[in-house]
Amino acid sequence: MGKGAEVSLDKDAMNRRLELEYELAQTGLKGTLIAALAVMMMVTILVVVSSYTRVTILSGAQVVSLFGILLVAVVAYGAFVYKRLVTVFGKLQAGDFAKRSSDT
Repeated sequence: MGKGAEVSLDKDAMNRRLELEYELAQTGLKGTLIAALAVMMMVTILVVVSSYTRVTILSGAQVVSLFGILLVAVVAYGAFVYKRLVTVFGKLQAGDFAKRSSDT
């Protein structure tokens, strides 16, 4: 087995690893969006229920603070996952481009 075959095998393994990282990042981004929607629905239900039952669970400033804290957390984590997703996608595209250009 020549050195060229080993390099090709290493590139294939690296591409497969990048594909797995990309799938993982996609799953993480989907999970972040689902969590953000769940949190927004929970807070909305909390506000609606408290307005109809006349029991004050959270005041206006507390609701705004809760939304702000959760928004910052979700956006920061989402940005991290999105950056990773774009980075891995770029590496995959660069590898695919190099593979196609070496074939021709």
